[in-house]
Amino acid sequence: MPLDMHPVETVALKSADAKFEKHTIKRNVCGPDDVLVDIKFCGICHSDVHVGRNEIPDLMPTKYPCVPGHEIAGIVNKVGKNVTDVKAGDHVGVGCFVDSCRNCTACKTGNENACKGPAAVFTIQGMTTLYDRVATDTGVGQGGFSKSITVPRRFVFKVPKGYPLKSAGPIFCSAITCYTPLKMWGATKGGMRVGIAGIGGLGQMGIQLAAAMGNEVTAISTSPRKKDAAMELGAKHFVVSTDEECTKKAAGSLDLIINTISAKHQVGAYLPLLDFRGKICSVGGGADLSQVRTLYFDQLKKLQFNSSPLSDSPYAAHDAAAVTDFVWRGGHSGLTGVHRLLRQAQDRAQDRADRLDPAGQGVRGAGQGTR
Repeated sequence: MPLDMHPVETVALKSADAKFEKHTIKRNVCGPDDVLVDIKFCGICHSDVHVGRNEIPDLMPTKYPCVPGHEIAGIVNKVGKNVTDVKAGDHVGVGCFVDSCRNCTACKTGNENACKGPAAVFTIQGMTTLYDRVATDTGVGQGGFSKSITVPRRFVFKVPKGYPLKSAGPIFCSAITCYTPLKMWGATKGGMRVGIAGIGGLGQMGIQLAAAMGNEVTAISTSPRKKDAAMELGAKHFVVSTDEECTKKAAGSLDLIINTISAKHQVGAYLPLLDFRGKICSVGGGADLSQVRTLYFDQLKKLQFNSSPLSDSPYAAHDAAAVTDFVWRGGHSGLTGVHRLLRQAQDRAQDRADRLDPAGQGVRGAGQGTR
């Protein structure tokens, strides 16, 4: 049965080379299991640029109009009659997904990102017709550059009232993307030697989180200019991956590498840095295994590799509450760098906004805050 709809103001792109303009879409009204969120802030992830500009058509062709934004922070306006643990006025966030089948093994274990029934529904450009619990008049998910969004309670995450709402959005993208593999491989307990490859937005978040968990962090970058920033964020060591002498000295020094590099690159260059039974998890999407020596995995070092493209990203919904709590507690236990990083993320977001909308009219004029 078609869901009842209501109009929502947004700023949208009408084509890959268009500027943002105000546009009204229709979203489903708040049903019995839903939460209606008044959006106050929405960050800009680089994937918003990719999707908004239709730069990954083989993976996710963009259907226009397109409303980007999946780092959503807002205030609950209304909840459905079956929702008992969230109420109007609560601060909440919404991340990369807004629905899934809920019946497959992945969904039943809180890993909706890996839904196989047949897929999770992305916040932006997701196939809303798969399960008919989330709907827009465009037939695909429309994101947070809008006044409000209606989302099933299962995909809405509480933000503590004392936490600055304007800084909360990146928690539900970059923070959880790094937190989940750190948890998966045991780094949340501390005491591990963790490498973070790539010192962009994801990498900076990864350094902060890994260090705050009590790990010895090595930042890995092709650019020596990023050393000071990486050390300030909590890294103890810095490896220039293009410097052969530097990488030789660091050989076998790491238990785990979180690879955040988004540009295409050869993963094999980083494997010598791992110790016996070391692990590498790629979350940036640019990993190329074509030149990797299988001996590293099968005989010499018994390494483990985990690659995480979008549909299988290490974004487990059940970890959203955990990372929110971890970052929130950080504000009271010396983890001030994470809060600072989230504020810096807002500045980086504006750089991405300028790429999406060079004239600066749409994003800044969106209403309640997209910076």
